[in-house]
Amino acid sequence: MTEKKRKHERLPSTETIFIELVSSSADGHKGEVVRCKTSDISVNGLRAQVGKELILGAILQVGIDLQEAQDTLYLAAQVIWCKPDKNNPSHWSAGFELLNANDSDIKIWRKVLAEMSELSP
Repeated sequence: MTEKKRKHERLPSTETIFIELVSSSADGHKGEVVRCKTSDISVNGLRAQVGKELILGAILQVGIDLQEAQDTLYLAAQVIWCKPDKNNPSHWSAGFELLNANDSDIKIWRKVLAEMSELSP
């Protein structure tokens, strides 16, 4: 999708995110969380560099340490695309759509991103 077709501006931003790939369970199964960095962010999505291929369509919990927010924000995100990183063959570049999920910080995220967009040149 070209930038002209996008509804919301993408902001280049390197933020630390934590993606929960597998949830921990009450019966002792240990969860799996990966730490990675964003390449860009927008009101409704983000792009990140991850250490493994992600399943298209998967809905995952994401925690993001956004520099402009006081606390870690917790969001639900759907994997829209995932492809090998051209510059680093052992990594993948993935695009996420942020979802309007109950008990997520999506409203705070959108407010902070709107403020960031106003400040960008």
